Amino acid sequence: MSSLKHLRENAALAQSHRCYYCNLPIWDQDPLRFATTHELSHRQAMLLQCTAEHLQSRSEGGSDNSTNIVAACKYCNGQRHNRKRAPVPSSYRQFVVDRMQRDKWLAAILPKNFVTRELVSSTVCNT
Repeated sequence: MSSLKHLRENAALAQSHRCYYCNLPIWDQDPLRFATTHELSHRQAMLLQCTAEHLQSRSEGGSDNSTNIVAACKYCNGQRHNRKRAPVPSSYRQFVVDRMQRDKWLAAILPKNFVTRELVSSTVCNT
């Protein structure tokens, strides 16, 4: 197993398989099972695939170690890096949370009942 894959799996486990940015559930093994369990289409499930997110990018000197890797969904990770300069993770995380609360971001793409259910359940689990 590659080091980055191992770091991603450890980060996902430490984060209870939730995206570092949007806090929705993420998967890393079986998209069909994830889609079926959460009543999502395959396309919607693919947005929530677990990726290894470097808090400090490798191009800026970041390394592949546990303090620099978090688990993020494919959508959040991709959107962060589609910008000319990736925002600082803490600022980006707040941006995503704000957008989710206004039914934008992934909340606009995924079924409302899924987003509401998952965000409420994650709040209950984190208190």
